[in-house]
Amino acid sequence: MVVLVTKVIIFLVVGSISTIQLVLNAKVRKLKLYDYVIVILLTGYTLYLLFKLGSHPDLFLDEGNGMYDSWSLAKYGVDSNLIHLPVYLESFAGQGQSVLYAYLAIPFFKIFGYKIFAFRLVILITSIVTILVLRYTLEKITLSSKQIFFIMLVVCSSPWLLMVSRWGMDCNIAPFPIVLGSCLIYLGTLNGELIRQTFLYLLGVIILCLSAYGYNVAWFFLPIVLLIMMITLIGKKKINLYQIFLCVIAALVELTPIIIFAVRSNIPSLNKTVQILFWTSPKLQSGRAGASFISFRGNIIKNIFENLYAGANMFLHGSDSLAWNSVPGYGAYYAFALPFFLMGLYVIIKRRKIYDWFILANLIAVIPTLMIVIPNYNHWIFLHFPVLLTIAIGVNLVTQRVREIVPVMIVTYAISLGMFIPAYFNQAGTGWIIQSANVLKTLETNNYKKVYFTSSQGDFLLMVRDFLPVSPYKYQATKDHPYSKTILAVSSKYDNFETLTPETKVKSNSLILVDQSLLPQVQGMLGKDKYQKTVTINNIKYNVYYHA
Repeated sequence: MVVLVTKVIIFLVVGSISTIQLVLNAKVRKLKLYDYVIVILLTGYTLYLLFKLGSHPDLFLDEGNGMYDSWSLAKYGVDSNLIHLPVYLESFAGQGQSVLYAYLAIPFFKIFGYKIFAFRLVILITSIVTILVLRYTLEKITLSSKQIFFIMLVVCSSPWLLMVSRWGMDCNIAPFPIVLGSCLIYLGTLNGELIRQTFLYLLGVIILCLSAYGYNVAWFFLPIVLLIMMITLIGKKKINLYQIFLCVIAALVELTPIIIFAVRSNIPSLNKTVQILFWTSPKLQSGRAGASFISFRGNIIKNIFENLYAGANMFLHGSDSLAWNSVPGYGAYYAFALPFFLMGLYVIIKRRKIYDWFILANLIAVIPTLMIVIPNYNHWIFLHFPVLLTIAIGVNLVTQRVREIVPVMIVTYAISLGMFIPAYFNQAGTGWIIQSANVLKTLETNNYKKVYFTSSQGDFLLMVRDFLPVSPYKYQATKDHPYSKTILAVSSKYDNFETLTPETKVKSNSLILVDQSLLPQVQGMLGKDKYQKTVTINNIKYNVYYHA
């Protein structure tokens, strides 16, 4: 009931904001059909994001780990590894995860408790707020309602945005502060009053810098974006030295913790957990460089070109082959959008207004990412918004010059969207099946001394932890290597769960879960244990036995 009420409130708030914007527009100009269609589009976008938010997609491993860490911080003030106010999360195996999403989710866990819906509300609300702020900024640029409609249509119908706004992997949040911060800085350029302008610049820079806590790729993307934006403002005489000084100081203060962590985690002698002032810089046991970056050994130029070629193929084939990132055949922006991107890029380079330079700043800043970060839609996450806005500019160029193409464009996007949405909701293999959480709860595992298990699922215990959480203190006390600072992962023990082996001395009043595919191997261990039922957990059938 609480979830339903929350959905209704979010829908009403978005509808109200869109309506208020409509009323404000009516006071300065005559409303046109596109003004009303924009409201319908934004409310439809909101309804789509709210639909089955807590059950689709399934729970991806990184999302589940971030959710548990966030809940631990919300309820116990420490993460899963008992670190207070971490600037970065060690996560389940010490491989690390960005912390911004986890902190933003804290108030939602305090309100709703441990629910997937609560965790995903963060990205949903962030996405909606970003779209609303973008729309408001477009109004201030004095674009026509028709132009704003097509920008909203291109952005809000993007398969990438429609997918990334519905699940809570840590890096998913990172591009939104870039757009929000850029909008605020641009709005500052339109404000002639010094104090308000300075406030907008400062707030914009502060929000932009949050992306450094959202994804480590931002560590070399963000400085380039900020530099080009500041050069643009200086060149256009829209910022003074005092404002530049304040923005630089604000950025340095905000980024100092993550800079210290980035340096320490990459120098073996400094890579250790240390508390600095009120925050903690954790030791990073193992990085993800091998999975995220190209090899810097051998012929680096050759490796870069091969990486760019792989990225081009990813977009041409319309998928990055990761079910949680993309629906095969639809890509991030729809295949027919490529010509409009080239047209939009031509317009941006030729026109060179401040907002054009801001888009170019993002496109230029993402070049190092394209060169050295292995391509998938998450790794290249800072590419998508500037590409979408460039496509929208190209679409507007065509629809302004050839009026007859307007209905064709609308129908094409409507058909593409109508085909994508059912394909997305029918796509499986996106993570741990969320219904498994309810199955585990029905077993009432807390009522037993032990829950022994055999499973062909390698991350079974990790899934159990994220579906049936206990306090991080109990988690640390009961895992394979209690309180270990070097071996963080769980594989055979968690809470009262324990792997069943030939050496196991089964305790009385225990439950036994046996993966049916492994039943022949453990049949001799079951003895006179009483068969209870068969359950399906994450598409694997388990026989349930009771040991009296």
